[in-house]
Amino acid sequence: FLGFRIIVYDEAGNERTLKFVDDNTSLTQLSPPLDDYPTKNPSGYRMRFDQKAPEIESIAWLSSNQGLNDEDFGKSRLVRDGDTLTLEFTTSERISSKEDLEGSRKPSVSFFYGENKGGKELEVTDENITLQTVADTDFIEVTGEGSDNSWAIGKYYRNDSYLEGWWGANPKGWTNGNGGVIALVDNEWLLHREHSGDMYSVEVFNGNTSGPPSEGWTSISDSQPSPFKINHVPNPGTKWRAEIQIDGNEEGLDEQEGYFGFRVTVLDKAGNQRVIEFEDDQQDKSETSLAQKSLDGEGEYETQNPLNFRARLDTRLPEVESINLLSSNPGTNPDYNNDESKTISLLLRDNDTVSLEFITSERISTKDDLDGDQKGSRKPSVSFYSGDEELPVSDENITLQNDNQSGTKWVTHLKIDESVSSLSDNETYLGFKVKVLDKSGNERTIQFNDDGTNLTQVLPETPVTQTSNTSGNRARVDTKRPEIIEFALTS
Repeated sequence: FLGFRIIVYDEAGNERTLKFVDDNTSLTQLSPPLDDYPTKNPSGYRMRFDQKAPEIESIAWLSSNQGLNDEDFGKSRLVRDGDTLTLEFTTSERISSKEDLEGSRKPSVSFFYGENKGGKELEVTDENITLQTVADTDFIEVTGEGSDNSWAIGKYYRNDSYLEGWWGANPKGWTNGNGGVIALVDNEWLLHREHSGDMYSVEVFNGNTSGPPSEGWTSISDSQPSPFKINHVPNPGTKWRAEIQIDGNEEGLDEQEGYFGFRVTVLDKAGNQRVIEFEDDQQDKSETSLAQKSLDGEGEYETQNPLNFRARLDTRLPEVESINLLSSNPGTNPDYNNDESKTISLLLRDNDTVSLEFITSERISTKDDLDGDQKGSRKPSVSFYSGDEELPVSDENITLQNDNQSGTKWVTHLKIDESVSSLSDNETYLGFKVKVLDKSGNERTIQFNDDGTNLTQVLPETPVTQTSNTSGNRARVDTKRPEIIEFALTS
Protein backbone atom coordinates (compact mmCIF):
# COMPACT_ATOMS: atom_id res chain seq x y z
CA PHE A 1 0.00 0.00 0.00
CA LEU A 2 1.17 3.54 -0.72
CA GLY A 3 1.43 6.50 1.60
CA PHE A 4 1.95 10.06 0.41
CA ARG A 5 3.23 13.50 1.32
CA ILE A 6 1.80 16.89 0.24
CA ILE A 7 3.58 20.23 0.78
CA VAL A 8 1.61 23.45 0.27
CA TYR A 9 2.21 27.18 0.89
CA ASP A 10 -0.30 29.92 1.44
CA GLU A 11 0.05 33.36 -0.14
CA ALA A 12 2.11 34.59 2.79
CA GLY A 13 4.59 31.75 2.40
CA ASN A 14 3.51 29.63 5.36
CA GLU A 15 4.29 25.98 4.75
CA ARG A 16 2.11 23.01 5.57
CA THR A 17 3.30 19.43 5.14
CA LEU A 18 0.71 16.66 5.15
CA LYS A 19 1.89 13.06 5.38
CA PHE A 20 -0.07 9.82 5.45
CA VAL A 21 1.47 6.36 5.87
CA ASP A 22 -0.07 2.94 5.27
CA ASP A 23 1.08 -0.02 7.37
CA ASN A 24 -0.83 -2.54 5.14
CA THR A 25 -3.69 -2.33 7.62
CA SER A 26 -4.87 1.25 7.48
CA LEU A 27 -4.03 4.67 6.07
CA THR A 28 -3.04 6.94 8.96
CA GLN A 29 -2.15 10.62 9.19
CA LEU A 30 1.39 11.09 10.44
CA SER A 31 1.79 14.86 10.15
CA PRO A 32 0.59 17.28 11.20
CA PRO A 33 -0.47 15.52 14.41
CA LEU A 34 -4.15 14.68 14.59
CA ASP A 35 -4.49 16.93 17.59
CA ASP A 36 -3.22 19.82 15.47
CA TYR A 37 -5.46 19.35 12.45
CA PRO A 38 -7.06 16.02 11.31
CA THR A 39 -7.33 15.84 7.52
CA LYS A 40 -10.39 13.93 6.42
CA ASN A 41 -10.47 11.04 3.94
CA PRO A 42 -14.19 11.05 3.13
CA SER A 43 -13.97 8.27 0.50
CA GLY A 44 -12.15 5.91 2.87
CA TYR A 45 -10.00 4.71 -0.04
CA ARG A 46 -6.40 3.56 0.21
CA MET A 47 -3.89 3.07 -2.62
CA ARG A 48 -2.55 -0.41 -3.36
CA PHE A 49 0.39 -0.91 -5.72
CA ASP A 50 0.25 -4.25 -7.58
CA GLN A 51 2.50 -5.31 -10.46
CA LYS A 52 2.49 -9.00 -9.60
CA ALA A 53 0.51 -11.22 -11.94
CA PRO A 54 -1.83 -13.76 -10.32
CA GLU A 55 -0.90 -17.43 -10.40
CA ILE A 56 -3.11 -20.35 -11.33
CA GLU A 57 -2.13 -22.65 -8.53
CA SER A 58 -3.96 -25.83 -9.52
CA ILE A 59 -6.27 -27.37 -12.10
CA ALA A 60 -8.52 -30.43 -12.16
CA TRP A 61 -10.46 -32.13 -14.97
CA LEU A 62 -14.00 -33.33 -14.16
CA SER A 63 -16.68 -35.03 -16.26
CA SER A 64 -20.41 -35.65 -15.95
CA ASN A 65 -19.65 -39.15 -17.24
CA GLN A 66 -19.02 -41.65 -14.42
CA GLY A 67 -17.18 -44.08 -16.68
CA LEU A 68 -13.50 -44.91 -16.14
CA ASN A 69 -11.04 -47.12 -17.99
CA ASP A 70 -7.90 -47.28 -15.89
CA GLU A 71 -6.75 -50.49 -17.57
CA ASP A 72 -6.33 -48.89 -21.00
CA PHE A 73 -6.16 -45.13 -20.42
CA GLY A 74 -4.92 -44.63 -16.85
CA LYS A 75 -6.44 -41.73 -14.90
CA SER A 76 -8.62 -40.23 -17.62
CA ARG A 77 -11.97 -38.47 -17.38
CA LEU A 78 -14.12 -39.82 -20.21
CA VAL A 79 -16.51 -37.68 -22.25
CA ARG A 80 -18.75 -38.54 -25.17
CA ASP A 81 -21.59 -36.84 -27.05
CA GLY A 82 -23.83 -34.93 -24.62
CA ASP A 83 -21.42 -35.10 -21.67
CA THR A 84 -20.16 -32.02 -19.82
CA LEU A 85 -16.39 -31.56 -19.56
CA THR A 86 -15.29 -29.29 -16.69
CA LEU A 87 -12.00 -27.65 -15.82
CA GLU A 88 -11.71 -26.37 -12.27
CA PHE A 89 -8.88 -23.96 -11.47
CA THR A 90 -7.73 -22.16 -8.34
CA THR A 91 -5.95 -18.81 -8.40
CA SER A 92 -3.55 -17.24 -5.93
CA GLU A 93 -5.76 -14.17 -5.43
CA ARG A 94 -9.19 -12.82 -6.30
CA ILE A 95 -9.41 -12.31 -10.05
CA SER A 96 -11.58 -10.09 -12.21
CA SER A 97 -14.93 -11.31 -13.49
CA LYS A 98 -17.16 -10.50 -16.43
CA GLU A 99 -18.98 -8.00 -14.23
CA ASP A 100 -15.81 -5.90 -13.74
CA LEU A 101 -15.08 -2.98 -16.08
CA GLU A 102 -17.71 -4.08 -18.59
CA GLY A 103 -16.01 -7.45 -18.93
CA SER A 104 -12.69 -6.14 -20.22
CA ARG A 105 -10.79 -8.17 -17.61
CA LYS A 106 -12.94 -11.30 -17.54
CA PRO A 107 -11.28 -14.73 -17.46
CA SER A 108 -11.18 -16.75 -20.68
CA VAL A 109 -10.80 -20.51 -21.18
CA SER A 110 -10.38 -22.62 -24.32
CA PHE A 111 -10.18 -26.39 -24.65
CA PHE A 112 -8.14 -27.98 -27.42
CA TYR A 113 -8.70 -31.36 -29.00
CA GLY A 114 -5.88 -32.89 -31.03
CA GLU A 115 -2.84 -30.82 -31.83
CA ASN A 116 -3.09 -27.38 -30.22
CA LYS A 117 -2.07 -25.67 -33.44
CA GLY A 118 -4.37 -26.71 -36.22
CA GLY A 119 -6.52 -28.81 -33.90
CA LYS A 120 -10.05 -28.20 -32.69
CA GLU A 121 -10.44 -25.24 -30.32
CA LEU A 122 -13.55 -25.03 -28.13
CA GLU A 123 -13.91 -21.61 -26.51
CA VAL A 124 -15.86 -21.65 -23.26
CA THR A 125 -18.60 -19.02 -23.15
CA ASP A 126 -18.62 -16.35 -20.43
CA GLU A 127 -21.79 -17.85 -18.93
CA ASN A 128 -19.98 -21.16 -18.43
CA ILE A 129 -16.97 -19.69 -16.58
CA THR A 130 -18.24 -19.33 -13.05
CA LEU A 131 -16.96 -18.54 -9.58
CA GLN A 132 -17.40 -21.45 -7.20
CA THR A 133 -18.43 -21.37 -3.57
CA VAL A 134 -15.65 -22.07 -1.09
CA ALA A 135 -16.61 -23.89 2.08
CA ASP A 136 -17.30 -21.67 5.11
CA THR A 137 -17.36 -18.48 3.03
CA ASP A 138 -19.88 -16.25 1.28
CA PHE A 139 -22.36 -15.84 4.09
CA ILE A 140 -23.67 -13.03 6.29
CA GLU A 141 -23.42 -13.67 10.02
CA VAL A 142 -25.85 -11.94 12.34
CA THR A 143 -25.16 -11.85 16.08
CA GLY A 144 -27.15 -10.43 18.95
CA GLU A 145 -28.69 -11.17 22.33
CA GLY A 146 -32.10 -11.93 23.70
CA SER A 147 -34.45 -14.87 23.29
CA ASP A 148 -36.85 -12.77 21.28
CA ASN A 149 -34.16 -12.30 18.65
CA SER A 150 -33.31 -15.98 18.09
CA TRP A 151 -35.00 -15.99 14.67
CA ALA A 152 -32.47 -13.49 13.34
CA ILE A 153 -29.27 -15.01 14.74
CA GLY A 154 -27.06 -17.20 12.56
CA LYS A 155 -25.55 -17.50 9.10
CA TYR A 156 -27.42 -16.26 6.05
CA TYR A 157 -26.73 -17.76 2.62
CA ARG A 158 -27.71 -16.49 -0.80
CA ASN A 159 -31.20 -17.69 -1.71
CA ASP A 160 -32.37 -16.15 -4.96
CA SER A 161 -34.94 -18.88 -5.62
CA TYR A 162 -36.75 -18.03 -2.39
CA LEU A 163 -36.62 -14.30 -3.02
CA GLU A 164 -37.67 -14.33 -6.67
CA GLY A 165 -40.57 -11.95 -7.08
CA TRP A 166 -40.44 -10.91 -3.42
CA TRP A 167 -40.33 -7.19 -2.66
CA GLY A 168 -39.92 -6.07 -6.24
CA ALA A 169 -37.98 -7.41 -9.16
CA ASN A 170 -34.84 -9.50 -8.58
CA PRO A 171 -33.92 -8.48 -5.04
CA LYS A 172 -30.53 -9.52 -3.71
CA GLY A 173 -31.14 -11.59 -0.63
CA TRP A 174 -30.02 -14.13 1.93
CA THR A 175 -31.90 -16.41 4.33
CA ASN A 176 -30.87 -18.22 7.52
CA GLY A 177 -33.38 -21.09 7.45
CA ASN A 178 -34.95 -19.88 10.67
CA GLY A 179 -37.24 -17.17 9.37
CA GLY A 180 -34.65 -14.44 8.92
CA VAL A 181 -34.31 -12.68 5.54
CA ILE A 182 -31.81 -10.02 4.54
CA ALA A 183 -32.69 -8.29 1.28
CA LEU A 184 -31.75 -5.20 -0.70
CA VAL A 185 -34.96 -3.31 -1.47
CA ASP A 186 -34.90 0.04 -3.26
CA ASN A 187 -31.18 0.40 -2.46
CA GLU A 188 -31.80 -0.17 1.25
CA TRP A 189 -30.80 -3.28 3.14
CA LEU A 190 -33.55 -4.71 5.32
CA LEU A 191 -33.53 -7.47 7.93
CA HIS A 192 -36.98 -9.04 7.90
CA ARG A 193 -38.73 -11.80 9.80
CA GLU A 194 -40.89 -13.99 7.62
CA HIS A 195 -44.67 -13.84 8.14
CA SER A 196 -44.39 -11.04 10.69
CA GLY A 197 -44.10 -7.29 10.97
CA ASP A 198 -40.58 -7.40 12.40
CA MET A 199 -38.47 -5.21 10.14
CA TYR A 200 -35.06 -3.62 10.68
CA SER A 201 -33.10 -1.32 8.45
CA VAL A 202 -29.45 -2.28 8.05
CA GLU A 203 -27.11 0.64 8.50
CA VAL A 204 -24.01 -0.33 6.56
CA PHE A 205 -20.64 1.17 7.38
CA ASN A 206 -19.50 1.35 3.76
CA GLY A 207 -22.91 2.03 2.18
CA ASN A 208 -22.44 -1.01 -0.05
CA THR A 209 -25.36 -1.89 -2.35
CA SER A 210 -23.45 -3.75 -5.08
CA GLY A 211 -22.95 -6.73 -2.79
CA PRO A 212 -24.04 -7.90 0.67
CA PRO A 213 -23.45 -5.60 3.65
CA SER A 214 -19.86 -6.25 4.67
CA GLU A 215 -20.18 -4.85 8.17
CA GLY A 216 -22.83 -2.87 10.04
CA TRP A 217 -25.65 -2.95 12.53
CA THR A 218 -29.43 -2.78 12.54
CA SER A 219 -31.87 -0.44 14.19
CA ILE A 220 -35.59 0.28 14.22
CA SER A 221 -34.92 4.01 14.52
CA ASP A 222 -32.09 6.33 15.47
CA SER A 223 -33.44 6.59 19.00
CA GLN A 224 -33.51 2.86 19.69
CA PRO A 225 -30.51 0.65 20.47
CA SER A 226 -29.10 -1.73 17.86
CA PRO A 227 -30.23 -5.31 18.54
CA PHE A 228 -28.04 -7.02 15.94
CA LYS A 229 -24.55 -6.87 14.47
CA ILE A 230 -23.84 -7.96 10.90
CA ASN A 231 -20.65 -9.27 9.30
CA HIS A 232 -20.16 -10.63 5.78
CA VAL A 233 -17.60 -13.40 5.16
CA PRO A 234 -16.97 -13.13 1.41
CA ASN A 235 -16.06 -15.78 -1.12
CA PRO A 236 -12.30 -15.39 -1.69
CA GLY A 237 -12.94 -15.36 -5.44
CA THR A 238 -10.17 -17.86 -6.21
CA LYS A 239 -11.99 -21.07 -7.18
CA TRP A 240 -13.41 -21.17 -10.70
CA ARG A 241 -15.07 -23.60 -13.07
CA ALA A 242 -15.21 -23.67 -16.88
CA GLU A 243 -17.37 -26.20 -18.69
CA ILE A 244 -18.56 -27.18 -22.14
CA GLN A 245 -21.05 -29.73 -23.41
CA ILE A 246 -19.63 -32.13 -25.98
CA ASP A 247 -21.39 -32.17 -29.36
CA GLY A 248 -20.35 -35.46 -30.89
CA ASN A 249 -21.78 -34.42 -34.26
CA GLU A 250 -19.59 -31.32 -34.54
CA GLU A 251 -16.93 -31.50 -37.20
CA GLY A 252 -13.62 -32.41 -35.61
CA LEU A 253 -15.29 -34.10 -32.63
CA ASP A 254 -17.24 -36.81 -34.46
CA GLU A 255 -15.89 -40.36 -34.54
CA GLN A 256 -12.89 -39.36 -32.43
CA GLU A 257 -10.75 -40.78 -29.66
CA GLY A 258 -8.09 -38.61 -28.04
CA TYR A 259 -7.20 -36.12 -25.32
CA PHE A 260 -7.85 -32.46 -24.51
CA GLY A 261 -5.47 -29.64 -23.71
CA PHE A 262 -6.51 -26.17 -22.54
CA ARG A 263 -5.55 -22.53 -22.11
CA VAL A 264 -6.65 -20.25 -19.24
CA THR A 265 -6.23 -16.47 -19.11
CA VAL A 266 -7.00 -14.52 -15.91
CA LEU A 267 -6.44 -10.95 -14.72
CA ASP A 268 -6.35 -9.77 -11.14
CA LYS A 269 -8.31 -6.75 -9.96
CA ALA A 270 -5.40 -4.45 -10.86
CA GLY A 271 -5.32 -5.79 -14.41
CA ASN A 272 -2.17 -7.97 -14.22
CA GLN A 273 -2.57 -10.92 -16.58
CA ARG A 274 -1.57 -14.57 -16.32
CA VAL A 275 -1.84 -17.17 -19.09
CA ILE A 276 -1.27 -20.91 -18.71
CA GLU A 277 -1.53 -23.61 -21.33
CA PHE A 278 -1.48 -27.39 -20.99
CA GLU A 279 -1.15 -29.82 -23.88
CA ASP A 280 -1.58 -33.59 -24.07
CA ASP A 281 0.63 -35.55 -26.44
CA GLN A 282 -2.05 -38.26 -26.75
CA GLN A 283 -0.22 -41.13 -25.07
CA ASP A 284 -2.59 -43.76 -23.69
CA LYS A 285 -2.12 -44.87 -20.08
CA SER A 286 0.31 -42.05 -19.34
CA GLU A 287 0.40 -39.88 -16.24
CA THR A 288 2.84 -37.40 -17.77
CA SER A 289 1.45 -36.58 -21.21
CA LEU A 290 -0.73 -33.70 -19.90
CA ALA A 291 2.00 -31.13 -19.40
CA GLN A 292 2.26 -27.39 -18.90
CA LYS A 293 3.80 -25.49 -21.81
CA SER A 294 6.48 -22.88 -21.31
CA LEU A 295 5.09 -19.54 -22.51
CA ASP A 296 7.12 -16.40 -23.13
CA GLY A 297 6.71 -13.82 -20.38
CA GLU A 298 4.73 -16.12 -18.07
CA GLY A 299 7.49 -17.06 -15.65
CA GLU A 300 8.40 -20.48 -14.27
CA TYR A 301 5.48 -21.08 -11.90
CA GLU A 302 4.28 -24.69 -12.12
CA THR A 303 0.53 -25.13 -11.93
CA GLN A 304 -0.34 -28.34 -10.11
CA ASN A 305 -2.69 -31.09 -11.24
CA PRO A 306 -3.12 -32.82 -7.86
CA LEU A 307 -5.68 -35.39 -9.05
CA ASN A 308 -3.51 -36.26 -12.08
CA PHE A 309 -6.52 -36.78 -14.35
CA ARG A 310 -6.51 -36.14 -18.07
CA ALA A 311 -9.57 -35.58 -20.28
CA ARG A 312 -10.29 -38.17 -23.00
CA LEU A 313 -12.79 -37.61 -25.80
CA ASP A 314 -14.52 -40.73 -27.13
CA THR A 315 -17.25 -40.31 -29.73
CA ARG A 316 -16.40 -43.52 -31.61
CA LEU A 317 -18.82 -46.37 -31.08
CA PRO A 318 -17.43 -49.79 -30.19
CA GLU A 319 -17.67 -52.52 -32.81
CA VAL A 320 -18.55 -56.20 -32.51
CA GLU A 321 -15.84 -57.45 -34.81
CA SER A 322 -16.73 -61.14 -34.90
CA ILE A 323 -19.15 -63.77 -33.61
CA ASN A 324 -19.04 -67.55 -33.28
CA LEU A 325 -21.93 -69.90 -32.45
CA LEU A 326 -21.35 -73.08 -30.44
CA SER A 327 -23.52 -75.98 -29.24
CA SER A 328 -23.21 -78.42 -26.38
CA ASN A 329 -24.73 -81.06 -28.68
CA PRO A 330 -22.00 -82.92 -30.60
CA GLY A 331 -24.43 -84.21 -33.22
CA THR A 332 -24.12 -83.23 -36.89
CA ASN A 333 -26.34 -83.61 -39.92
CA PRO A 334 -24.91 -82.83 -43.34
CA ASP A 335 -28.48 -82.40 -44.64
CA TYR A 336 -28.54 -78.94 -43.07
CA ASN A 337 -25.05 -77.77 -44.03
CA ASN A 338 -24.45 -75.52 -47.01
CA ASP A 339 -21.34 -76.42 -48.94
CA GLU A 340 -21.72 -73.41 -51.23
CA SER A 341 -21.68 -70.85 -48.42
CA LYS A 342 -19.54 -73.08 -46.22
CA THR A 343 -21.94 -72.82 -43.30
CA ILE A 344 -22.55 -75.53 -40.73
CA SER A 345 -25.78 -76.00 -38.81
CA LEU A 346 -25.17 -76.73 -35.15
CA LEU A 347 -27.85 -78.98 -33.68
CA LEU A 348 -29.73 -78.19 -30.47
CA ARG A 349 -32.54 -79.94 -28.65
CA ASP A 350 -34.28 -79.55 -25.29
CA ASN A 351 -31.78 -78.89 -22.44
CA ASP A 352 -28.88 -78.28 -24.85
CA THR A 353 -26.92 -75.05 -24.52
CA VAL A 354 -26.31 -72.63 -27.37
CA SER A 355 -23.32 -70.34 -26.87
CA LEU A 356 -22.37 -67.17 -28.66
CA GLU A 357 -18.80 -65.90 -28.53
CA PHE A 358 -18.18 -62.32 -29.64
CA ILE A 359 -15.14 -60.08 -29.84
CA THR A 360 -15.33 -56.29 -29.54
CA SER A 361 -13.01 -53.61 -30.88
CA GLU A 362 -12.32 -52.22 -27.40
CA ARG A 363 -12.89 -52.93 -23.72
CA ILE A 364 -16.62 -52.73 -22.97
CA SER A 365 -18.58 -52.00 -19.82
CA THR A 366 -19.79 -54.70 -17.46
CA LYS A 367 -22.67 -55.13 -15.05
CA ASP A 368 -20.32 -54.05 -12.24
CA ASP A 369 -19.46 -50.66 -13.76
CA LEU A 370 -20.65 -47.33 -12.33
CA ASP A 371 -22.19 -46.69 -8.92
CA GLY A 372 -25.50 -45.77 -7.34
CA ASP A 373 -28.58 -45.68 -9.53
CA GLN A 374 -26.38 -46.02 -12.64
CA LYS A 375 -24.80 -49.28 -11.53
CA GLY A 376 -25.06 -51.88 -14.28
CA SER A 377 -26.71 -49.47 -16.72
CA ARG A 378 -23.95 -50.08 -19.29
CA LYS A 379 -23.81 -53.86 -19.05
CA PRO A 380 -23.87 -55.88 -22.28
CA SER A 381 -27.14 -57.58 -23.23
CA VAL A 382 -27.79 -60.53 -25.53
CA SER A 383 -31.02 -62.09 -26.80
CA PHE A 384 -31.63 -64.99 -29.13
CA TYR A 385 -34.69 -65.00 -31.39
CA SER A 386 -36.86 -67.90 -32.45
CA GLY A 387 -39.01 -66.34 -35.12
CA ASP A 388 -40.41 -63.20 -33.49
CA GLU A 389 -40.03 -64.53 -29.94
CA GLU A 390 -37.21 -63.03 -27.90
CA LEU A 391 -35.16 -65.35 -25.69
CA PRO A 392 -33.16 -63.02 -23.40
CA VAL A 393 -29.93 -64.20 -21.81
CA SER A 394 -29.50 -63.48 -18.08
CA ASP A 395 -26.67 -61.24 -16.89
CA GLU A 396 -25.03 -64.19 -15.15
CA ASN A 397 -24.69 -65.97 -18.49
CA ILE A 398 -22.93 -63.10 -20.27
CA THR A 399 -19.31 -63.30 -19.15
CA LEU A 400 -15.86 -62.16 -20.05
CA GLN A 401 -13.73 -65.09 -21.16
CA ASN A 402 -11.37 -66.03 -18.35
CA ASP A 403 -8.17 -66.03 -20.42
CA ASN A 404 -8.76 -62.56 -21.83
CA GLN A 405 -7.22 -59.46 -20.22
CA SER A 406 -8.21 -56.98 -22.94
CA GLY A 407 -11.90 -56.97 -21.94
CA THR A 408 -12.91 -57.67 -25.54
CA LYS A 409 -13.65 -61.43 -25.66
CA TRP A 410 -17.05 -62.46 -24.35
CA VAL A 411 -19.24 -65.54 -24.28
CA THR A 412 -22.95 -65.98 -23.59
CA HIS A 413 -25.00 -69.12 -22.94
CA LEU A 414 -28.69 -70.01 -23.31
CA LYS A 415 -30.28 -73.35 -22.41
CA ILE A 416 -32.89 -74.56 -24.87
CA ASP A 417 -36.27 -75.00 -23.19
CA GLU A 418 -38.91 -76.73 -25.33
CA SER A 419 -41.65 -75.39 -23.04
CA VAL A 420 -41.16 -72.03 -24.82
CA SER A 421 -43.92 -71.89 -27.41
CA SER A 422 -41.73 -71.12 -30.41
CA LEU A 423 -39.35 -73.96 -29.49
CA SER A 424 -42.00 -76.57 -28.74
CA ASP A 425 -42.17 -79.42 -31.26
CA ASN A 426 -40.43 -77.31 -33.84
CA GLU A 427 -37.47 -77.16 -36.18
CA THR A 428 -36.13 -73.63 -36.53
CA TYR A 429 -32.99 -71.49 -36.73
CA LEU A 430 -32.01 -68.91 -34.13
CA GLY A 431 -31.09 -65.30 -34.72
CA PHE A 432 -29.61 -63.04 -32.07
CA LYS A 433 -29.03 -59.43 -30.98
CA VAL A 434 -26.02 -58.12 -29.05
CA LYS A 435 -25.82 -54.68 -27.38
CA VAL A 436 -22.54 -53.43 -25.91
CA LEU A 437 -21.38 -50.10 -24.48
CA ASP A 438 -17.80 -48.96 -24.15
CA LYS A 439 -16.42 -47.45 -20.95
CA SER A 440 -17.52 -43.98 -22.10
CA GLY A 441 -21.09 -45.16 -22.67
CA ASN A 442 -21.12 -45.25 -26.48
CA GLU A 443 -23.56 -47.95 -27.56
CA ARG A 444 -23.40 -50.45 -30.41
CA THR A 445 -26.14 -52.94 -31.29
CA ILE A 446 -25.77 -55.71 -33.85
CA GLN A 447 -28.46 -58.17 -34.96
CA PHE A 448 -28.34 -61.31 -37.09
CA ASN A 449 -31.48 -62.96 -38.47
CA ASP A 450 -31.71 -66.49 -39.87
CA ASP A 451 -34.37 -67.03 -42.53
CA GLY A 452 -33.83 -70.79 -42.60
CA THR A 453 -31.36 -70.47 -45.45
CA ASN A 454 -28.75 -67.93 -44.32
CA LEU A 455 -27.65 -66.15 -41.16
CA THR A 456 -27.49 -62.46 -42.15
CA GLN A 457 -26.52 -59.26 -40.33
CA VAL A 458 -29.41 -56.74 -40.31
CA LEU A 459 -28.18 -54.21 -37.70
CA PRO A 460 -26.65 -51.77 -38.06
CA GLU A 461 -28.21 -51.24 -41.48
CA THR A 462 -25.04 -49.63 -42.84
CA PRO A 463 -22.28 -51.00 -40.61
CA VAL A 464 -18.96 -49.19 -40.36
CA THR A 465 -17.41 -52.57 -39.61
CA GLN A 466 -19.09 -55.73 -40.88
CA THR A 467 -19.26 -58.32 -38.11
CA SER A 468 -17.73 -61.57 -39.33
CA ASN A 469 -19.05 -65.02 -38.53
CA THR A 470 -15.66 -66.63 -38.16
CA SER A 471 -16.86 -70.25 -38.10
CA GLY A 472 -19.81 -69.90 -40.46
CA ASN A 473 -21.95 -71.74 -37.89
CA ARG A 474 -25.70 -71.35 -37.62
CA ALA A 475 -27.90 -72.56 -34.71
CA ARG A 476 -30.64 -75.06 -35.59
CA VAL A 477 -33.11 -76.00 -32.85
CA ASP A 478 -34.85 -79.36 -33.32
CA THR A 479 -37.35 -80.37 -30.64
CA LYS A 480 -39.53 -82.36 -33.03
CA ARG A 481 -39.26 -86.07 -32.44
CA PRO A 482 -38.69 -88.20 -35.53
CA GLU A 483 -41.66 -90.26 -36.70
CA ILE A 484 -41.60 -93.94 -37.81
CA ILE A 485 -43.62 -93.58 -40.98
CA GLU A 486 -44.01 -97.29 -41.73
CA PHE A 487 -42.62 -100.62 -40.84
CA ALA A 488 -42.66 -104.12 -42.29
CA LEU A 489 -42.27 -107.46 -40.61
CA THR A 490 -40.38 -110.20 -42.36
CA SER A 491 -39.82 -113.78 -41.50
